[in-house]
Amino acid sequence: MSYFVYITAFILALINGFSKKKSRVITIIFLVLMLLMFCEVTTPNYHHQGYFRGDNEVYEQMYKSLSGSNFDYVKQSSTFEKGFVVYSYIFATLGVPYNIFMAITFLIGMLLCFFTVRRITDNYSLFLVLYFCYYFLYDIQQIRNFIAISISIFALRFLKDRHVVIYILLILLASMFHFSALAFLPFLLIYLPNYKYFAKLFIELSAILFAGLSILNLTGNNVIKQLARVINLGSYNLYVGDNFNALRPFIELVLFAYLAILVYTVTIEEQDNEWASFTISITAVSFLFLPLMLISMTMDRILRPLLILDYAVISNSYSFIDKDNLIIYGTRKNLYIIGLFVVIGIMTYFYSKNLFAWIFDSNHFIYWLDSLMG
Repeated sequence: MSYFVYITAFILALINGFSKKKSRVITIIFLVLMLLMFCEVTTPNYHHQGYFRGDNEVYEQMYKSLSGSNFDYVKQSSTFEKGFVVYSYIFATLGVPYNIFMAITFLIGMLLCFFTVRRITDNYSLFLVLYFCYYFLYDIQQIRNFIAISISIFALRFLKDRHVVIYILLILLASMFHFSALAFLPFLLIYLPNYKYFAKLFIELSAILFAGLSILNLTGNNVIKQLARVINLGSYNLYVGDNFNALRPFIELVLFAYLAILVYTVTIEEQDNEWASFTISITAVSFLFLPLMLISMTMDRILRPLLILDYAVISNSYSFIDKDNLIIYGTRKNLYIIGLFVVIGIMTYFYSKNLFAWIFDSNHFIYWLDSLMG
């Protein structure tokens, strides 16, 4: 029955996102359900069809070990970035239960994102639906990355306003929670003179590299992956040591490219939309990281954060369905919206369905919900 509750809330939030009169109550209910899904995944040693809890279980074990340690333990810890360890240590020593720690983390992260998203759209219902479809499930188990990206998304508002020093400081802060946040520093390139020329160059270069590496992968020769294994990357070797899925990068490429096309369409139709133009500018830089997805499936975390801005722009500019009473028209905008959910649906079906099963089978709140509903 918990599936029914979440599906119903999802559908209501989706309808709310495309309605002219939007209900804040529906948005809040959906956000609360996401919060409970995020913070109550606490069943230890869970596995489903070979899928283990992974990072989330490690974080919980570390959190519990911090509750009885002194600060010297924190200083000596080398497993995670120091910012995340100190952050966890503060709550652990205060005796905050792990699920409450997760809830607070989710609220802080969403609030940081909200400060930027609210400058782009007020259609939070559609934004949350898109975020729930693809990205949210990964945030539940990649907590360090979630915090780092939340800070980075918050920082982007300062980059847009050309407060470069504040932006750099915030990105450095984010990197203290997850090293990959440093990938946001190249976004400073958007202020190069004649950046439109460089943006085109970045896209062309990434396309050439992606095509070349794809050919090597299909022949079974992932040269860069082999080279990365030779180089001593310390604890980051795990990012190139996974079992590579040759199909996933192409499906993700379709997703990222389709969202970029939708946002680019907004820049053409709404030439005064500064956030759409800004998002496209940094997307061109982010595409330089596309070839990395052909080395390791975990490298998509570098491109995923920009989906937050894509979702916000799309939620603002595609907030209504062209219809007359109950008749929906086959307009270009409506076709774009349908295409968006098809692309996200394909990505979710192939690479996120085990995540859904894991969360619904290991979540204390959902257990309680199922028992309550009989």
